[in-house]
Amino acid sequence: MAGKILTPTVLSVAHGEGTVACDFGQRADALGRIACGFDKKSPEILLDFGRKVTGYLEIRTDGHSGDSFKLRYGPTSDCLHMRQRVPMPETQVYLGEYYIACRYLALSIDTDSIQANDVYANIVSVRLITSQYPVVYGGAFTSEDDVLNTVWRRGAYTLELCLQKYRESCRYRMKNFDESIGAFSANWKGPYGTYVIMDGPRRDREAWLGDIRAEALGIYTAFGAYDVCKNSLALFGDLERTDGFTVGSGSTWQNFIEYNLWGVIAVWECYFYTGDLAFLEHALPHVRNILSAVESRLDERGFISNDASWMWTIPREGYNAGTQAILYETLRCGAQIERVLHFSVQSAHWESLREKIKKNIIREFWNEKKGVFEENLRLKLSKKPVLLDVNCYAVIFGIANEEKAERILRYLKDNMWTPYGSVTMDMKIEDAELDDDLKYYPLTRLVKSAPNPKAELERFMWAHNRTVWPFINAYEVEARFCVGDVEGALELIQRCWGQPYFDETDTFWEFVHPENPVFNSGSCYYLPKDDCYNSAAHGWSGWVGYLMQSYILGVKPVKPAFSVTAITPQTGHLRHVNGVVPTPHGDISVKIEKATDVYRLTVTKPAAVEIYVNLTEAETGGSKTNVTILDNGENE
Repeated sequence: MAGKILTPTVLSVAHGEGTVACDFGQRADALGRIACGFDKKSPEILLDFGRKVTGYLEIRTDGHSGDSFKLRYGPTSDCLHMRQRVPMPETQVYLGEYYIACRYLALSIDTDSIQANDVYANIVSVRLITSQYPVVYGGAFTSEDDVLNTVWRRGAYTLELCLQKYRESCRYRMKNFDESIGAFSANWKGPYGTYVIMDGPRRDREAWLGDIRAEALGIYTAFGAYDVCKNSLALFGDLERTDGFTVGSGSTWQNFIEYNLWGVIAVWECYFYTGDLAFLEHALPHVRNILSAVESRLDERGFISNDASWMWTIPREGYNAGTQAILYETLRCGAQIERVLHFSVQSAHWESLREKIKKNIIREFWNEKKGVFEENLRLKLSKKPVLLDVNCYAVIFGIANEEKAERILRYLKDNMWTPYGSVTMDMKIEDAELDDDLKYYPLTRLVKSAPNPKAELERFMWAHNRTVWPFINAYEVEARFCVGDVEGALELIQRCWGQPYFDETDTFWEFVHPENPVFNSGSCYYLPKDDCYNSAAHGWSGWVGYLMQSYILGVKPVKPAFSVTAITPQTGHLRHVNGVVPTPHGDISVKIEKATDVYRLTVTKPAAVEIYVNLTEAETGGSKTNVTILDNGENE
């Protein structure tokens, strides 16, 4: 079991009714003895790893009573919500069967014996053997703004913790699986290794097809860990159903058409960033099966009916705007895949279909009075809320023209922005009822059978009901960069990701409630599955780092594998920006310095990469430009 060794410090000791031989502040590599009477309250040692970590717990002893260790652990000091009871080891070394994810770990002892014997353990050390993929930080981003620097580093670390071995998802949750899922999970061999992208490493603890798209972009530019991304997509290819679609989740096999759409986008982007033509050729039949299944379900407008309501747990079953916007981008990526593989007729077919869909999205969902795209929520409401995600998609994917894009972003800033980032919708949904004819919404029966259906619906929706999700905030950041609103993008990064409440975990959470921005340990379920609802390290919350490298630093591939790369910085008020983007050919590094009257840009690139620099007047401010491109250290 390879991995780095992490040793926590002793944060505090609660002596209970026993004794413990360790002191506050010492390292946990010589804890000493912990003991209590068999019917007494055990001492408890609180250990601190310094930030959220994932790994296999190791407890070494040189003698014990043969009873049990009790463990409580979690991401924050007031959220030790996970509990385990493990036997004191016969070999004197306990090694966890599956990895844990936490910052804090509380250790005590206990017995089931009816004999009146003391319970004790002579602890030599408590350590964690890290479980995540051994990444190399090939990417980098620095500026004079320390908050932005922390955001990039923290986003990358959040993604790092989400790169785990696929088998770990089923080992932890096997009791919830049926026999076929368990057999597949135990025996699947990935073509690119054993690791996949999990979201997140503690709560969801499984791969999600829709999440891969955003996370992979961050992984490419932070680590260049292409094999993990390809392996994750290969997993879902192997989970294809007989109807042509694949499952949306890698261990619980939940089904969402929407996630299939994101999967096609992720396949194309994986090829575009890696240049791996063999990967694309292997994925082509799977992509075609998905798109054929999609096309068979399109109505006369070219719209597809969403078969589930996973989109933010808000009922969007049927012909909703969000799904059609994603479909529009999916068809672009499908057309690109066919074009690269020299199937021009099929490529033209998908391009023609997407133009039809674009016109109908604008006709059906654009609200000219408000200047936003509306959403088809399957709720009985007196007023229709505006949702963040579909409007961001419309800008980024090119559904909205320049005039519409500017109006959308103005509306979002006026109605969605809070001190903690942009919220999921412009109003809080209250006093709502489900539509009568919902078929797929998973909570329909539970909500409608409750004594107070309206309250029950709101309780289940609370995590998505006007809350801040960094995942979708990143789409708004990208939308603002797309229209040249650099200062708006930088401010939103500061608001959403630059908050001190992330300091304790040193990771980005799944969501934050703007009315009470603390890590919420509650659950929207009656039975929280031994867990809390929020995730303290959610990979899709960390992909903001990709945007910082691609837009602030300005490094984006024009042709596959960065063989041709555009450098188009958008630094705004920043005066000094440096960074590195790993590519399959080697690293591209960029250094930007703004003096009073000179704008200096230095690019160092691999020999196989061709660079195009595009400096706008908005970027240089009319200053004299000094551009230097170095090829292996030589002036080009």
